[in-house]
Amino acid sequence: MGLFNFGSDRVVLSVDELGFYYDLMTRERVDKDAVALMPGGFVWMVCDFRKAINE
Repeated sequence: MGLFNFGSDRVVLSVDELGFYYDLMTRERVDKDAVALMPGGFVWMVCDFRKAINE
């Protein structure tokens, strides 16, 4: 999943999907309830559905 901020203000988004998300650039876990995007920023995320099914 890719999230982009084309605006000039910082935004905080939430992802209303099952699973655990990881940033493909940093490989760190993303807090899907508070994804912060700086102006002109973006995040590429991948979801690990296996962990969602097991919990």
